[in-house]
Amino acid sequence: NQLCQRMNTMNVLLNSRLRLNRFLISAMLISAIGFTSCNKDEEPVLTHDYLVSFSKVNNFSASFIKIMLNSMNTVYPGIDTLAKDVAYGIDLYTITYNTTFKGNPVIASGLVSIPKSSESFPILSFQNGTNTFSLNAPSINPSDPMYTLMEMMGSHGYIVVMPDYLGYGASSTMLHPYYDKLSTTDAVTDMILAVQELVTESSVDAES
Repeated sequence: NQLCQRMNTMNVLLNSRLRLNRFLISAMLISAIGFTSCNKDEEPVLTHDYLVSFSKVNNFSASFIKIMLNSMNTVYPGIDTLAKDVAYGIDLYTITYNTTFKGNPVIASGLVSIPKSSESFPILSFQNGTNTFSLNAPSINPSDPMYTLMEMMGSHGYIVVMPDYLGYGASSTMLHPYYDKLSTTDAVTDMILAVQELVTESSVDAES
């Protein structure tokens, strides 16, 4: 009986994820038609200690985010309550930045969600769990349902930072150092430092 219950629970979760994926695909098509626009900026030449490059990959209006959250309530009951606190549209950026692994320099990457405002905002760092699929790193697959939900938290007044971790994204040529505490910590903290440099760029609205 317990085995059957667990299998039923897994099926429910899988079906929910599939429904959310289908919803997000439809939502992105709608956004391309009328709700938002996506213009990929040319990468400027930077002279920062941590930030190597950045590129805007998408943007969403506050009204579109509210529609997304309300519609997703069928998959995640109660998530529509977040819609009332949406205050900003968001800009999504992928970045590369300097970090280290065992004393050697490495260029890592990640995804950043920034409120569309010139105000100052706190940084919220999100570290995803174990990932065994290289194409599912945040900067590679920002439309993943988990990452999409975290991106939307930018609309609540946070600069949301999501590192790919070493071995993914820009550093995919190296083996991911699984459970290596020091390199994981460096990848997270160095990305935060890179984002603090990112928001000083004139083409980026918010400040940290």
